[in-house]
Amino acid sequence: MQPSSPENADAPAAMARFLGRFAAREYWLAHEELESLWLVDRRDCYKGLIQLAAASLHHQRGNAHGTRVKLTSARELISAPQDEPPWIDRPGLVALLDRLLAGEWPEKVDLAEFVSVKASTAEAEELPYRVTRYADGYRTGRDPRRRD
Repeated sequence: MQPSSPENADAPAAMARFLGRFAAREYWLAHEELESLWLVDRRDCYKGLIQLAAASLHHQRGNAHGTRVKLTSARELISAPQDEPPWIDRPGLVALLDRLLAGEWPEKVDLAEFVSVKASTAEAEELPYRVTRYADGYRTGRDPRRRD
């Protein structure tokens, strides 16, 4: 369990960007949107949602082992009692993760019913170089031009 941390004023906007990317099935970019928040406010629920985005990416690519590993990690992080923001429905997310772990993947995973911020309230910000490279089809790895 993470120690109590004050509510980050940027958290709802970062979460809204995450939800928008996730809804568009841009799972890697969703992961990056939320990781910027997690680096400032290291709540387990944020890390769990990042792991859920990674699991969704593995599922999209047909990697069953990677999907299960990331879903298991996400469930551990989200199910632990913690000081999550009031706009996150932890029991609902745990139930969703249980269904996904049981192999019940819906056509589209909708996180908006478990997180009460609006995805349309924030536009995506300029993402770091390493993220735009990945979005353009470049697999991450050491690149001599990389400065992050």
